[in-house]
This record gives sequence, structure tokens and C-alpha cells, in this order.
Amino acid sequence: MNCITLLEKSKKSGIINARQLSILQEFYHTFCEAVAKNNKNIAEHEPVMYRYFEEVIHEIQSPFIFEPYHAAIRTPFDYYRLGLDLFGPLVVAERSKIFHPERIQEIVYQLSKGENVILLANHQTEPDPQFISFMLEKHP
Repeated sequence: MNCITLLEKSKKSGIINARQLSILQEFYHTFCEAVAKNNKNIAEHEPVMYRYFEEVIHEIQSPFIFEPYHAAIRTPFDYYRLGLDLFGPLVVAERSKIFHPERIQEIVYQLSKGENVILLANHQTEPDPQFISFMLEKHP
């Protein structure tokens, strides 16, 4: 079964509504376009997108309740890894830039002294940790 079939089946069975179906289908098509623009084969990334949609459907059925404070959960399913696998094809390392790399050195120094570092981000999108990881792959 492919991603679109999974989504349509979920709509037909009442798990997602028409609006959710439309949003997820648009996300899928936009993702495929972006992968193609990066000269990557969508067929190689379809299994990750399928797994992502399975998790979206699971969350619609059984939403995770976030406490005011929570630790990263990497088992039994590693959502962070899923994010890396999902968004990796969208990153073009050669065209990506780190502005103010000296701040990274400052962060490393502060952490080495046992100090806390707080990174603020606009949570319009949730893959901030994954994109930070991708960008830091280039940092010494």
C-alpha cells in the first residue's frame, strides 16, 4: 500500500476527516516535489513517509499528552530518528549555511563547564532539533 492509499483508507474508515485528508495529501505532494527538486528519488523515501503517516494516524487515534516537563522519549519508537529520516532528503547541505558559527563554539564551551544553554525557536514547525542536527554535522 502506498501513502495516498493509506490516507484514503484512513478517511474511508473514519479515522481522519476530509480536511485532514486534504492537508496530509498536500503535505505528501509538496514533500515529493521538494525531494524531486533535490534530485532524489521519492521511491527511496516513500517508506519513511509511509511510516510518518502511520504515526500521524496513530496520534489522531491516541494523542500523546505532553506534561509541562518531559524527557526525550527514544523508545519504543524513535520519533527523533523518524524526523531525521523524513526531513533529510529536504536538506541540501551544499546550499545550507550556519550564521554566527562562533556562537556554536560558545555553546560548546558553556556546556563543557556544566552550564545550561537554552535555544529558542519558533514552533511553527517541529523539526527544529533535526535541522539543528543536520547543520551541526558540518561543524568541527
